[in-house]
Amino acid sequence: YEPDEILNLLHKGIRRSLNQAMTENRDGMDIALCVIHKERKILKYAGAMNSLYYIQNNTLTEIKGDRRSIGGSQKEDQRIFTMHKIDITSPTSLYFTTDGYLDQFSGIDHKKFMAKRFKEYILEIHKKPMSEQRLLLDSNIKDWMDGCDQLDDILVIGIEVV
Repeated sequence: YEPDEILNLLHKGIRRSLNQAMTENRDGMDIALCVIHKERKILKYAGAMNSLYYIQNNTLTEIKGDRRSIGGSQKEDQRIFTMHKIDITSPTSLYFTTDGYLDQFSGIDHKKFMAKRFKEYILEIHKKPMSEQRLLLDSNIKDWMDGCDQLDDILVIGIEVV
């Protein structure tokens, strides 16, 4: 039930399933995982390369995932992921995104969208209903692309905890 332990087990399972200790296979995966304890008003988060962005009282906080994937090459003796706990006694908006949103190039000036712009945008729209935020995020990235091809998968998950 602990997100860091789940990531630790997933990492071991991928390496074992793909026989990565003995082969050249270096496939891995970025992931963000949270467990919400509604009755205790606590969120537990662990991430492999992916951040958790959350907003409480109009303040945005980013908790960065550990700088390693699950699966793939491993130089350290044991891969351990970090668990973070967040008090969610006040209303909290949570956001997870794949790197596809952040790394998407603009059709206008060929710059990446980047995490800074993403954080500014979700802070701007976080008070709107999640259904509307979905449409705004989708429209925002399409406007950003302005004819530029989509390079990677794009996924944003938003959760409102009240």
